[in-house]
Amino acid sequence: MAETLFEQEAYFLQIDSHCRFIPGWDDEMIAMLRQVEQKSPRPILSSYPPPYSPGEDEEASKKRYVSRLIFREF
Repeated sequence: MAETLFEQEAYFLQIDSHCRFIPGWDDEMIAMLRQVEQKSPRPILSSYPPPYSPGEDEEASKKRYVSRLIFREF
């Protein structure tokens, strides 16, 4: 369904409703894309974010989960 909305935008982001973002997240992701574009002309950033429940202690939640974005060329 999301593909039907694509109209040649420069970027495409697909998330679910349980994501939290840091300030400047979009600039950081664009910087990551620029970095991996040096190795691949059409990079994809992917991640499995930690679960989020509103009202949950954010610091305690961070200590239970480690996430990494790792570049892997095609």
